Amino acid sequence: MQTLWQKLWFYTRLVLISAGALAVLLFVIFNFRAKVMPEVNLIFWKYQEPGLLLVLLLTAFFSITGWWLFWTIFRTIRQITSARDRARLDRMQREMDEIKLKAARLQTKAAASTPSTEIDSPPPTA
Repeated sequence: MQTLWQKLWFYTRLVLISAGALAVLLFVIFNFRAKVMPEVNLIFWKYQEPGLLLVLLLTAFFSITGWWLFWTIFRTIRQITSARDRARLDRMQREMDEIKLKAARLQTKAAASTPSTEIDSPPPTA
């Protein structure tokens, strides 16, 4: 069972989406034959008096593509940096483990090689 708030939210969204679609449709209808007076120079193409909708479409496409490319490069650099940091930490951890293992081996060898019971006796005097 739907509550009053769920119905209100559904109809509010429906009205807002419909108003947006109607605004886009009216914009396209009113500007279908509109022309841009200066020419538009792209890298490989040159448009003499292009349509306004074409200019807006190309501007939106290049803007979105540029923004996506920027964020992709930014995320890639951040991933490379974090991978380097993880590799450095792993290498340092392995080195620390090797040092601890070596120290443990040296302590067991030292304890096994000196079976003396006179650990705290003073040195002999002459």
